Amino acid sequence: MKNEPLYRAKYIASIAKTLASSLDGELFDLLISAAMGQKDAVIEMEFPEKFDPTKLDIYVRLADIVTELEKKISSYYMGIQRKQILIVVEPKLYTRMIRGLLGTEILMKEALDFIQNEEIRPTIISGIPIVRHVALDYVIIGQASNEFNAYNFKGIRAIIYHIATP
Repeated sequence: MKNEPLYRAKYIASIAKTLASSLDGELFDLLISAAMGQKDAVIEMEFPEKFDPTKLDIYVRLADIVTELEKKISSYYMGIQRKQILIVVEPKLYTRMIRGLLGTEILMKEALDFIQNEEIRPTIISGIPIVRHVALDYVIIGQASNEFNAYNFKGIRAIIYHIATP
């Protein structure tokens, strides 16, 4: 049985998934640690489980943070292009953000298409790339990440960061 190609393929797929989990965990852990070490880099917000999208616009709250990053001027850069900022959100928050964008059918179709097909491409809303990721607001056990490390992302609902793009 060990020589059967189907079993080898399934085993390799399992290894690839746990390796991907490890890489995601390491990246998020690094981003969170870097944010914890900087003043005003961690923002605490209340996102209720049940809410009225007409009263609480989660997307606008996150877009305002992105706008602040766009306008950031330092000795290293003169502002940041919006397309170079990525928002990674946990699935429940992603659903609530999309729910708050009712009336924009093109955006909804693209977002729902992403959820159903599970493609790894960001939904771009108003020029901001947004990715849904199951690891946020969750604990990844060591066995799910090649026993490389366990990651506790409980309470982390979104990560916004500057990515390098060509």
